Amino acid sequence: MKKLLLNIFNAEEAEAGRVFLLVLLGAFMGFFISSFSVGTEALFLNNFSEETDLPLAILASGFIGVVSTAIFNYFQSKLSFQTLALSTLLIIFMILGVVEYAYFKLEDPTPLYFFLFTVIVPFTYLILLIFWGAFGRLFDLRQSKRIIGGIDTGQLMASIIALLLVIPYMLSNEGANMNEKDLLTVSLISVGGMVFSFYWLMRSNRKHLQRAGKVDFVPYKALLSNKYLSLMVIFVIISMIVVNFIDYSFFSVASSRFEEENL
Repeated sequence: MKKLLLNIFNAEEAEAGRVFLLVLLGAFMGFFISSFSVGTEALFLNNFSEETDLPLAILASGFIGVVSTAIFNYFQSKLSFQTLALSTLLIIFMILGVVEYAYFKLEDPTPLYFFLFTVIVPFTYLILLIFWGAFGRLFDLRQSKRIIGGIDTGQLMASIIALLLVIPYMLSNEGANMNEKDLLTVSLISVGGMVFSFYWLMRSNRKHLQRAGKVDFVPYKALLSNKYLSLMVIFVIISMIVVNFIDYSFFSVASSRFEEENL
């Protein structure tokens, strides 16, 4: 069985521990992104106007995303990667835990839905930075080129299973008696699983992390002076504009076409 899995991920025997733990981390990540985005988006569209509130929420989400990733980038040169990444995951876990607690205490929890919608993108990007940051430090360039497809497949399969099987079953099965709010609980559990698997991954692979060393902070002025990186920045900006237009169009149409129980 182990040999079969190694063949699937195109990994060697010496890489087995790192590969399997990264796949586990990616699986939790896939479940988190799927459950958190589906639950939060449905709750937002059921309680806010897509005409007046959605543009503000998307703008706030973009601002929080830029600030949070900039802070993460800055602290990469100040802290070890495992400390920074584990702290980030714990902060996300605590924020979702506080939201979970506040949901039962507040008479009107709708402000929580707005807040959660604005942190979908920041949380997703931070978790992706952690996942691929761990991948880049645990494998050299030759190993990365060989196994990156298999590693990414684990995260994608978890997302597909969650989106097409688990979440529809949870919401449509009368015996399960679950709604969109319960998906936030699933996302909280998924982040807890990420904390556990990441800590296990970092603890069992310290020698690889020590060899990788710290990342020096590169000033944005120096970054943009490189023609290739400048073109990459322009490409990413245009791509994000397109993604936001598509998201806005989808949310607007979905909100007007579907009733609350189907949304």
